[in-house]
Amino acid sequence: MDLNLIVNNTLSELKEEGYVEKIVKKQIEETIHDIIKDSLRSWSDFGKELKQQVQDQMKINLDSLDIPSYNQVVINTIKEELERSVHEEGAKRIQENIQEILGSGKDEYKLSELINEIVEYDCELNELDYDEYKEITVIVEDKYGSKYVYIDTEEDKDWFNCK
Repeated sequence: MDLNLIVNNTLSELKEEGYVEKIVKKQIEETIHDIIKDSLRSWSDFGKELKQQVQDQMKINLDSLDIPSYNQVVINTIKEELERSVHEEGAKRIQENIQEILGSGKDEYKLSELINEIVEYDCELNELDYDEYKEITVIVEDKYGSKYVYIDTEEDKDWFNCK
């Protein structure tokens, strides 16, 4: 067994297959990869310089900021929102109160509801016996494309004298 011959033959085969070139190529690729990777790390000269450039670009001059003016913008925005909110909510509540006072809260009423309401508030039905009754005035007119209802707790009243 000639060891030199075996080594020479093996090296020849490896050379013919391009094995050595593949290993050299792979190693050179890895080395280049590592060099670039190390060059771009934060502790490298490039990384340190890049960091300095970014910091220089991001420097904020606190003296040039007009903080009182910014605060005034925030205060004005809050004030406008409060005024809008108070106006909307206030207007809504005032409208609800007016509708309640004027009795115009609903778009549609049943005649029986109106009669029951006036009977409940103005008629003294508790004073009547079981077989007694009380008459009221109810007048319904169509005028100008609308219905007008006149109700009073007394009987035989004209429309202009009804409650």
